[in-house]
Amino acid sequence: MSPDSAPDAYDFEALFDEAPCGFIFLSPDWRVVQANKTFLSWTNYELDTIVGQPVTDLLDIAGRIYFGTHFMPVLRLQHSFNEVALNFVLADGTRLPVLVNASERRDADDAARMILISVFNATDRRRYEADLLETRNALRIANETLEKRVEEAVAERLKAERALIRSQRMEAIGNLSAGIAHDFNNLLQVIGGNIQLLKKHVSSDASIRRISNAMRGIDRGAKLASQLLAFGGQQLLEPKVFNAGRLVKMAGESLLSTLKGEVDLVLVEPEIDGSTSADGLNVRLDKGQFENALLNLALNARDAMRKPDSKIASGTLTIEVRRVDVGPEGWNGETVGKVPRGDFVKVSVTDTGTGMTDTVAQNVFEPFFTTKANGEGTGLGLSMLYGFVTQSQGHITIDSELGVGTCMSIWLPHVREPEHLLEDFNELAVAKGGATVLVVDDDALLRSVVTELLEELGYVALEAENGPDALAITEKRSDIDLLLTDIVMPGGLDGAALAKKVRKIRPDIAIVFTTGYADAAARIELEERSGAILKKPYDHGELARIIEISLSRAEKEAAVEVDETDGVIRQGSNQKLSVADEAPETRIEKPATSLSVLVVEDEPLIRMDIVEMITDMGFHVVDVGNGLAAVTALENKSFDVLLTDVNLPGLSGKDVAQKAVSAHPDIRIIFITGENRSPVLNGADATLLQKPFSEDDLKNAFLL
Repeated sequence: MSPDSAPDAYDFEALFDEAPCGFIFLSPDWRVVQANKTFLSWTNYELDTIVGQPVTDLLDIAGRIYFGTHFMPVLRLQHSFNEVALNFVLADGTRLPVLVNASERRDADDAARMILISVFNATDRRRYEADLLETRNALRIANETLEKRVEEAVAERLKAERALIRSQRMEAIGNLSAGIAHDFNNLLQVIGGNIQLLKKHVSSDASIRRISNAMRGIDRGAKLASQLLAFGGQQLLEPKVFNAGRLVKMAGESLLSTLKGEVDLVLVEPEIDGSTSADGLNVRLDKGQFENALLNLALNARDAMRKPDSKIASGTLTIEVRRVDVGPEGWNGETVGKVPRGDFVKVSVTDTGTGMTDTVAQNVFEPFFTTKANGEGTGLGLSMLYGFVTQSQGHITIDSELGVGTCMSIWLPHVREPEHLLEDFNELAVAKGGATVLVVDDDALLRSVVTELLEELGYVALEAENGPDALAITEKRSDIDLLLTDIVMPGGLDGAALAKKVRKIRPDIAIVFTTGYADAAARIELEERSGAILKKPYDHGELARIIEISLSRAEKEAAVEVDETDGVIRQGSNQKLSVADEAPETRIEKPATSLSVLVVEDEPLIRMDIVEMITDMGFHVVDVGNGLAAVTALENKSFDVLLTDVNLPGLSGKDVAQKAVSAHPDIRIIFITGENRSPVLNGADATLLQKPFSEDDLKNAFLL
């Protein structure tokens, strides 16, 4: 560097003052001689106020102590000191965290001439160090609790897996039960009906006793079928809106009788007609099943309060009903069960018994699981309870502690609807006879037995083996008072569809559905109260009771009110008929032979048979083997009827039908399936034809 370009004193002064770090010059006795502008701007001091002061006056107490005990001695020995953390006290009294480096400047005689201190603002570094320390502490705590959290996560996953396995197993058993229930109950109905008819032809005590034993066996078989359907969540329910508090209060007297004074029963009576809302405890449920659930829980609680090796129970059984608004986080049972967010009515049954182990609590709802000795229980009671509650859109939780007791709670969704008025049918209805009943069932033997039972009760009985035959009879005869029909029938017209068509012809007719099938209730529009349901097997008394109740209801609904101003009769169904008019005659006509039919079936042999049968009927047929081909055919041609299998590879039969209806609103849909459910379409009705079906069944489907 040339002498002309060398920096002058002014350049060095500017570099000193405007450096990004603070500089302080100290005399050998540690007093401030000079400070740059950077340091002064950080500390808000004026230079003349600090010049001549000991530098320790600018430090906090901890810094002064450290300066005297460590900083000065080390600097004298080493002549330099790096990365010392201190706090300067600012002009306003606050503190500035800094890092300082110090070095001595000595003369030729090695005497201290000056001390240079460089100051770095450590505010951000201190914050970073604090955050780092906090993170390290959090990591340490996390590591210390990692094992526990892993155990909890594994336990939660195992719990969820067990719940899933239990749910899948119960669903599988329920599906199996649904498949056998219909035939099993039909068989019991045939046997029971014949035995009842046989009873009047025997006179010896031994024969009557054997008949009674056989009937008890039939009752046990029917109960077993009902239990199997119950824990699968497919029992036949007739839910209505009831006040849960009122039902519990009504059940108290019968529970006292059942418990026989062994334990103290405490009913925490709720405000049944609370001041906040009359529907405060209203829920939708099957009253009979709810009462059975309470009884089941009470008996299990009593057994849990029996002392070891003793048949005598002692303790307190508490039943409480209250409204609970469950928040977003849900409600977890201490032992088993979880309730999602929502408005619920909680029915809790609490005992002071032995409590449950976690293993027992996890398996208590499993079919056939029991802790009782052989012969003292089937293990189906709580499984039935579980099926009833889940089928009612509810939940169950268990809170249990060994040696303290157990609280089992039923959570049912609260409904804001008026309570159903209880009807007093305690007295068995006596058959009055005289009415005409049309019996519809595809089982000839069962139909014959029921017809004979009706005639024995004094009714006039007519028979039909399928829906179309029953419809034809109803059109011809106007003296039929009641339709007694099975729900699940072949021929393309099941009980529910038959009832709708009969109602159009005879709005005043009484209807009773009979069924032994698990999901048959889904076929009946219970909300519209289109008819009563009689579960198979049934006896004389039940048959007479349901017929007389149904006839009485039909009579009330058909009560007419004559409006003299327009001469019109208004019936219970809200239909208007002129006094001089009669119900229009309905005839099923053979469809025109120009129908165009699209057949969709992935099984070639079945498709060939269907095409041949439809061709023999005189219709034009196009057949395809999958849903995509069907959609293409519908785009290229207009069809009058779409006959499609429900389960197709790729695009399902329901999807094909929905696309067909969207493109051609007038097209008729016929579903063929091996199941007993018809897919629901938006904006269209469909006919269900169950496999296997005959040519006559197929013709009937086209005639509907």
